[in-house]
Amino acid sequence: MERGRMSVFRLSATLQHPIVPALLQMALNFTVQRFPAYTATLKKGVFWHYLDATTRRYSAEPERTIPCQPIKISRSGAQSFRVLYYENRISVEFFHVLCDALGGMRFLTALVSEYLRLCGEQIAPDPRIPDILEPPPEAVLENAFLRIPGKRFGLPGAAKPALQFGGVLTRTKPCQILHLQMDAGALKAVAERAGVSVTAYMLALFFVAGKAAVTEPQGYLNFQVPVDLRKYFPSPTLRNFVLPCGIGLPLSAIDTPAALCSRIDAQLRQKASKSAMTDAASAITGIIELVAPIPLVVKKPVFQHSYGFVSDRLYSGILSNLGIIQLPPDLARHVRSIDAVIGPSILQRARSMLVTYGGTATLTITKTTTDTTFEDSLVALLRADDIPFSLERSPLYGE
Repeated sequence: MERGRMSVFRLSATLQHPIVPALLQMALNFTVQRFPAYTATLKKGVFWHYLDATTRRYSAEPERTIPCQPIKISRSGAQSFRVLYYENRISVEFFHVLCDALGGMRFLTALVSEYLRLCGEQIAPDPRIPDILEPPPEAVLENAFLRIPGKRFGLPGAAKPALQFGGVLTRTKPCQILHLQMDAGALKAVAERAGVSVTAYMLALFFVAGKAAVTEPQGYLNFQVPVDLRKYFPSPTLRNFVLPCGIGLPLSAIDTPAALCSRIDAQLRQKASKSAMTDAASAITGIIELVAPIPLVVKKPVFQHSYGFVSDRLYSGILSNLGIIQLPPDLARHVRSIDAVIGPSILQRARSMLVTYGGTATLTITKTTTDTTFEDSLVALLRADDIPFSLERSPLYGE
């Protein structure tokens, strides 16, 4: 994080009926007790920033601002997530230092479940929903990266800057949120005909649309894909346990989605594999151990300066696929839709999250430019593959 920018993401559940604020507040009061890892504030130590427990009261607030704005954490005991409501939608925005999307989704579903119980609905216990009356097992608080063997020094990920989409960056970030709500069955069928996963198919569309959106005649597009490490190193942790991989192609190699699918699938299989993720995690662990004895006042400006070179500049955008969300029947009949929003970055003009629920795959694009080339090209590609969809846009926020 730096002044005016913070890695924040949002998870939202839209219910069948308008939210009752008083009951949502009560549900939040009960739910936070089950998630002690999230009732934390960021503090500054001699060698590291660190998370420390806070006993502050968390409030559910009406939504009044642009999604995924920085959370003010400079105050003593400040919170690191916020709960918002708007009409019949409940949203939770997390500072990414607290958790990844899987942990965040567990919190959201527990909150919605408790809210509905307080509304008088019958919600049967289910292992997919944390029981807020039970104390959390210690395992959900663990730093699961310590499960990964090996430590070595080195920088993981891509090695060269990627092209960025065209369009002037807006001062207001994000300047627009777009929801592409696709028929999940049709999307999966098209991906299966291409012999690849939905993630690989969507990346193929991203590369073709991205090529149309850049202004440079040559260069390299590279999209960040977060990988959930729990599938390789099983852990119930609700803390962060993801690492990115970069899927890249030169502009000269980008043709049609059909021509790209197999190449992208091969990259995903290699770069998101257990061995690749183990190498990346062990490299990060090695760097952390190497710089641990250096005082924060020395390493903080170095980290801030280098962030743009090892993160934002390396990627043209991000596609985070949360997969299929399956809720218990008692809960699902009250939840109309689920979507996820990723906050804006310093450089990237479009960042995306994909989540599938109830037969709908919702791709949410966070924009930091008013140039519509990327999403216009994406829509044209979906139409060409006969994938039914609807498009919702937020108003363009004023400059």
